[in-house]
Amino acid sequence: MINSSVVLSILVISHNQKQELHRCLESVLHQQLHFPFEVIVSDDASSDGTWELIQDYMVEYPQVVFGYQVNSDDCKPTNTSERSGHNRANAYRKARGKYFVHI
Repeated sequence: MINSSVVLSILVISHNQKQELHRCLESVLHQQLHFPFEVIVSDDASSDGTWELIQDYMVEYPQVVFGYQVNSDDCKPTNTSERSGHNRANAYRKARGKYFVHI
């Protein structure tokens, strides 16, 4: 799907949400978009098989799905919002699109 330049970066953050992430990625990947896009999945050190699921999608859709791991413990979060923000910032750093959307 990615030709020369990515128009839309779809940012997905996850932490121990394997089943929900599977449904999310299936939905995103079955949309009929008529422009180049990428799906950036940032996983926050999941222990439920989420990372392995992301790797499976990267193999199946190597030109579209890009997964990255981050450990939000590195930012010493004091609450869930800080943890989520650190994960989202990781996704932003990897995105190449002109536009962004969060799912």
